[in-house]
Amino acid sequence: MHIAPLLRDNPTRFDAFYDIYCVSFPPSEQKSKEALLAMQTLTSYTIFIAEDDETILGFCIVFHDKDADFYLLEYMAVDPQRRDLGIGSQL
Repeated sequence: MHIAPLLRDNPTRFDAFYDIYCVSFPPSEQKSKEALLAMQTLTSYTIFIAEDDETILGFCIVFHDKDADFYLLEYMAVDPQRRDLGIGSQL
């Protein structure tokens, strides 16, 4: 398993991330798909994914504005079929 930023130019990988996002949070707590796509273009947000053999296992979304002296973990989730394997700890 390795952790890397989710790149903007891969819609299939975004969809795999988004599937985990949708099943992990209640709709009232979710951002729209369009908002998440827009976050990928902002320098103050990074979506990190945990993956193994091209399969996305989990993710975290981090806010890190260059003018702020803090980082904010906005969301983090692991594929429900892969929970309790330490993936969240690595993220």
